[in-house]
Amino acid sequence: MNRKTIAAHIPTYNCPDLLLKCLSHTLWVDEIVIADNSTNNDIRDLIPQIKHPNVKYIHSQQPDIRIRLLDLRDQMESDYILWVCTDEFYTEDAAKEILDALSDEASLKDGYVVTAKTYHYGVYDPDGLSHIRLFRKEKFYFELKSIHEQARVDGTVGLIQNHYDHIQLERLASQASKIFFYADNDARIKHSTNLEAVRTDKLSSLQIKIHFYKQLLRIFWRTRRMFFQRNASHVDLFKRYEQILTVIANDSVPTEVIIQREGNAKTYFEDASIFKIDGKAEHTGIVTP
Repeated sequence: MNRKTIAAHIPTYNCPDLLLKCLSHTLWVDEIVIADNSTNNDIRDLIPQIKHPNVKYIHSQQPDIRIRLLDLRDQMESDYILWVCTDEFYTEDAAKEILDALSDEASLKDGYVVTAKTYHYGVYDPDGLSHIRLFRKEKFYFELKSIHEQARVDGTVGLIQNHYDHIQLERLASQASKIFFYADNDARIKHSTNLEAVRTDKLSSLQIKIHFYKQLLRIFWRTRRMFFQRNASHVDLFKRYEQILTVIANDSVPTEVIIQREGNAKTYFEDASIFKIDGKAEHTGIVTP
């Protein structure tokens, strides 16, 4: 029986040990493409340890993992792409179901939602989300509205019911930088006129005070469960911490982005082929529906 081929696209950054663990659960694919954005050679040096006959290693200066995937798509030989993050580990049952689905020519879909079991701080999170993780190479696209958005497909979508484990290895020390990174890059792909509402550098002293108290209310509202929960676990407390950081980041970062643009400062995305200087999302390689 003929089967469509599958490439695992794995974006990675300075995490060789985690990558090796991820790869140990991904050796069943036809092709492995490692898109490395690391600041050292640790990932490159471990490539000989990967026991797979078809591994492509590509070092990219592109920090946006969506655009990294779009840029590297033409270097993949397979029919389908499985987007795998380094903290995602596929079970044998999920692998078998995926290969069976790609063997059923009559029922092939353009994309597949793969069921995820998510763990935060070592505890299973029933609210974890499942996304389209498997898609035809020529059928997927990104809306380029958010740095953390998932791939979409122009066509039919199926479901892989057997799960992969998404084990988020959060550390309190790294959460702040990660949250501010996402907020910063979300701001940079928006036009400045969409960010004026959160601008604070031109407010009067009274307006700043009002804005400050509004932010306090937002933080209280986002974290309200913590104040009324008798037996809050460490995961509940960590989530409230993340929500507080998110409110602060989404308020402060866009203002800084506006100031940088007006001052002609360099943006995070300096390559004009990816983003225009005014922040409008433009990319020559994007696939539109």
